[in-house]
Amino acid sequence: MFVPDVEIIVGTYEEFLLGYKTIKKEDAKCYLVQSFADHSHRASIRSVCANGKFLASGSADETIHVYDMNARKESGILVHHIGKEQRSWIKIECARGCKARQCHQGLQEACRESALPYRTVARCVKAFNEGCQNVADMRQPGRPSVSEEDIAQPHAAQAVADLFNQWGWEVLYHLPYSPDLSPCTVNCLSFSPNGSHLLSGGEDGSIAIFRTGSWQLEKVFAEAHKGEAVTLLSVHPSGKLALSVGTDATLRTWNLVKGRQAYATNLGKNRTGKGRAVSCLLWSPDGSMYVIAVGTEVSVYDVHTAGIMHTFQLAKKVTCICFSQVTQLVVGDEGGGLSVHSISDREQLNTFDAHKHRVKSVSFISIKDKHFLASASSSGQIKLWNCKGGKLREICHTNSDCRITCLLMLEAPQSRQLNQKHIKEECMQTHSTDISAGSETRVRSKRLRKDGGDSHLASRTLDDKAVNRNSELSPTACSFNVICTRGQKWLVEEL
Repeated sequence: MFVPDVEIIVGTYEEFLLGYKTIKKEDAKCYLVQSFADHSHRASIRSVCANGKFLASGSADETIHVYDMNARKESGILVHHIGKEQRSWIKIECARGCKARQCHQGLQEACRESALPYRTVARCVKAFNEGCQNVADMRQPGRPSVSEEDIAQPHAAQAVADLFNQWGWEVLYHLPYSPDLSPCTVNCLSFSPNGSHLLSGGEDGSIAIFRTGSWQLEKVFAEAHKGEAVTLLSVHPSGKLALSVGTDATLRTWNLVKGRQAYATNLGKNRTGKGRAVSCLLWSPDGSMYVIAVGTEVSVYDVHTAGIMHTFQLAKKVTCICFSQVTQLVVGDEGGGLSVHSISDREQLNTFDAHKHRVKSVSFISIKDKHFLASASSSGQIKLWNCKGGKLREICHTNSDCRITCLLMLEAPQSRQLNQKHIKEECMQTHSTDISAGSETRVRSKRLRKDGGDSHLASRTLDDKAVNRNSELSPTACSFNVICTRGQKWLVEEL
């Protein structure tokens, strides 16, 4: 049996970025074993993308982490989508009685080019003020109604107030929680086809473009969707166009050559909540069409006519899509099913009960004229399929024991010695094996510093939900001792 040399990358709600590689055991069967695990993010991972040797992951912690897959280490962190600090400052200024214009001027003086646009600042100020007025005299759900007498005795409260006056402290009354104060989640990431740039979209309503390698911020569309969140992003195979969808329920086309918006399209007459309802946005491999999934409908648009070529109607809500061929779609739904559709014939070819829970993400790759599909469910199950003639045949599967949010499948290097070569250039590992009856093999590693000294590599213990369960695949299944560096936060694999 042909075993594809691929690596599947998944992001999870538990903040882990996990990798799984295919191996062939003595029984000639294919297995998925964990190759790495990284815990650099401090919130759930929402999107992953890769091109060449670089892998990028976006999270709800407002950051984008970039990894070098050849050297197996973290290259850097992009922090353009940071809005929590500015929104917190706006909240304080609102408590002091400042208007939107005053708040925006203060942000421009402090943050300069990275300051939030005025429209976003005005929206935040309005939300804070309205929230304060609406709930000032209302009981909060799950919280008892309290008064100043319930909190502290009058003489004690007056003593504290006098002390604040003596110290000159300003008392700011806490405003109720507003969604605008939440961190700026990085919702979508996409590399350009030639790998020269990385595009990102977030809850702050901006689309940022970074140059790969130097990771310099070259262009920012601050109000890409009129200040509303950017939820989906897809780059044309030519690298000259990009599509984006936001919570304003519009599809916007961006001219990446001139660096401006080309045009915008409303996603229907009744657009209430439709921006969030759009679950998928994807260009075809040849760039002649693009696909938009809304609810249970998958609409295929022709680029030349700018109209709908065909619409597939499914029984359950669509959660993910990918192209297996230029005119063939694989669709995952919330019921755990996978269906294959032919765009040219305008019919459904096959349907499969792939998972017991909803399919969160799918990814397709072709190796040596053979086609493979990877799918992941919300329960943490990952499956690798052989895709041929519109039919899917399961090759292997594993369970990550985490709630998967996104998935990406990459072709491994032609020789796995390439990864070892890069690792040896940076790390000199001295392994000391202690084998005794009933004991496991223990690996100890060191990394040489530039000053000639050595710093020990520290082992990282993953959460119970991220523990590798490869030993359950087969009685002869092997497990890997995973080791990571403190500075790089990247796990080196023992092959």
